[in-house]
Amino acid sequence: FGTGRLRLTGLHCHLGSQITDEDAFVAALDRVFGFAAVLRGRYPITEINIGGGFGVGGIRRARLGPLRQMLGLYGCDALSGQKDGMDIQALAHAMAESARRHGIDDLRFFCEPGRAIVSDAMALIARVTGVKRSGGLDWLILDAGLNLMPTVAMAESHRIVPLSRANGGAMKAFRVAGPLCYEGDVLLDRCEMPADTACGDLVAIEDSGAYSVSRSTNFIRPRAAVVAVSDDEIRLCWRRETFDDIFAFHVPSPVDPAGRLGE
Repeated sequence: FGTGRLRLTGLHCHLGSQITDEDAFVAALDRVFGFAAVLRGRYPITEINIGGGFGVGGIRRARLGPLRQMLGLYGCDALSGQKDGMDIQALAHAMAESARRHGIDDLRFFCEPGRAIVSDAMALIARVTGVKRSGGLDWLILDAGLNLMPTVAMAESHRIVPLSRANGGAMKAFRVAGPLCYEGDVLLDRCEMPADTACGDLVAIEDSGAYSVSRSTNFIRPRAAVVAVSDDEIRLCWRRETFDDIFAFHVPSPVDPAGRLGE
């Protein structure tokens, strides 16, 4: 800034993910807009990026840290009045009012809607590979977990629905887990599913459009295929990963018994 080689032309903020309270969002942006109004007297500010994190209705995110512990003392897992999803129109209206109040409504504003656009565009189809009782709980083990949906580890709850059996019969509460070999691979602590759910049954994990394909890993098993469905047309648009894909980057480097690299 003092060197003459840098120009401050914009500000960016990002508050988190799965935010459903537009009033809290605007309260934070109001501070940013006030800061931008002050900076504008010294720097050629032309744009503000308000980030993303707009909550969607199909996902519920639990509170973490000290707030979660406090809520646990009162036997609940969420604040009263917590909404499902964010009212984007209300957010835009309040944001425009704040910008006018600070005299920066002539700037360009950007956002990163991401999940708010693609969340419900995809469902992850998983197969039940195990039904067991452990630690006083009934478990469903799936062949898909944090390897394909890593954000579930961040206390996100996605709706899981049965595809192989109808909901008309007796229901039962299960804890649903993925195939990975560590305790964090739990998709839902409690999920009502048909009581006769068995190995081989298929389930759909809804709102899987964000942070799934782009953040999936081949830990434990290769990554899954992606199929596009439009009316009656079904098309493979991302093939299943193979072990040849995984080892494609391998460069042979033979080592002799003495530990020296071969020529």
